[in-house]
Amino acid sequence: LAAIHAYAKYDLPLTLSYCQLLEKADLYCQNAAYVHISALASLGYKRPLFQLAHRLVDSSPKAAKSWYAVGSYYYACGRYDLAQRHFCRAARLDPRSSECWIAFGCSFAACDESDQALASYRAASRLNPGDHYPLLYMGMEYVRTNHLSLASHFLKSAWR
Repeated sequence: LAAIHAYAKYDLPLTLSYCQLLEKADLYCQNAAYVHISALASLGYKRPLFQLAHRLVDSSPKAAKSWYAVGSYYYACGRYDLAQRHFCRAARLDPRSSECWIAFGCSFAACDESDQALASYRAASRLNPGDHYPLLYMGMEYVRTNHLSLASHFLKSAWR
């Protein structure tokens, strides 16, 4: 829970330290797996992310978190087409995972595919109606595409 809270405050080094403590206690602790993967990708720690993704795929190849980790690795490397493929696989394995849908949207946004990015963010928003992250990402996508009135609406909604 502390790792998730630190991630929400965008304190990535603290998030990573909490996740590493969890990992030492239980190598396959899944409670903060998405946060751990996201922190590694955001910090640009490609080698530890690759090792974690490899370990997850080896241990549970049918888990969405495993393919989310692989997609995050490719995203961190700037290989957005491969990241999309793996995020799509993760979303198919667990269609209720808003993290997978948000990451899928981010990979589309990185390729300037705004419509697909927004569709992915909307899917994440439908899955977790009270979550502010999908709204925030929709707002950021509208800022990127210069639709400032829509951006303002979604960013204000995310703030509430």
